[in-house]
Amino acid sequence: MPLVAWHPWCDVRKRDDIRTLNISYPLGTMPPEWTIKIRQSYYAASIYIDYLIGTLMQYVNTSNTIVVLTSDHGWSLGENGLWAKYSNFDVALKVPLIFNFPDPDESNNIYEEPKYQQVKTKLSQLLKKQVENNN
Repeated sequence: MPLVAWHPWCDVRKRDDIRTLNISYPLGTMPPEWTIKIRQSYYAASIYIDYLIGTLMQYVNTSNTIVVLTSDHGWSLGENGLWAKYSNFDVALKVPLIFNFPDPDESNNIYEEPKYQQVKTKLSQLLKKQVENNN
């Protein structure tokens, strides 16, 4: 990897448990057993958030509610030797963007990678359609 692409994941290094590992700076690598532990913790947190969203969605009337789910950008979990968010690799750039909207006409399903620039336009279209359907 070119040195210009490297980030020494300083925020992770500041944690007391990681600091005690005495990983060389700036190009040291995370020990394999810690890589596994961090990934397990990250995936557990993701599963828990998924569960909470599912619980919340049980109380939403999806027949008349538009739901948009997104988050900030991704987190490197050791890919390319990187940790945290500070890179231009795909794993740190992509974000979830999920729309759930009432659509009796399934023709509005989108099966392509969305762009954030499309959010305002798509929401405007959906809201206009909702108003038209309710009049």
